[in-house]
Amino acid sequence: MLSHPLKKENISLDVIKSALVLFPPNTEEAKCKDIDTVQAEMEILIGMCHGSDSNTFDILINKSEEMKHILPWANKICKLALTAPVSVATNERSFSKLRLIKNNLRSSIADDRLDSLMILSVEKDVVDQLDMNKIATLWATLKNRRINI
Repeated sequence: MLSHPLKKENISLDVIKSALVLFPPNTEEAKCKDIDTVQAEMEILIGMCHGSDSNTFDILINKSEEMKHILPWANKICKLALTAPVSVATNERSFSKLRLIKNNLRSSIADDRLDSLMILSVEKDVVDQLDMNKIATLWATLKNRRINI
């Protein structure tokens, strides 16, 4: 939507809907039902920036901040564009971990166990804080075992 060159034609209702989904759930922005208003505000904002010397995102953001009282939804969409992640590093790390785990176990692993190992591997910082003795004791007391652990 806010890609270069900035054009009113790039702002369709589908694009606005997909942008609103990016807002955190349970916020006013995520619950927006008046998509036509958001689209109209974005078209007005881009129209205001179209007459400038250069059609850059910086000008759009500055104009959005100036007009935030008149065009609140356009300002929120511009702020969302500034805070959106520009990389997929987290996803790449997850797939990298999956590849390592699958290679080490030679693909002879069930899906449930693979899912559990992936969670443990990706969330290593949380796992490092767990008390393994307490977990082992709790597991041992869950049912009667042939051997006392």
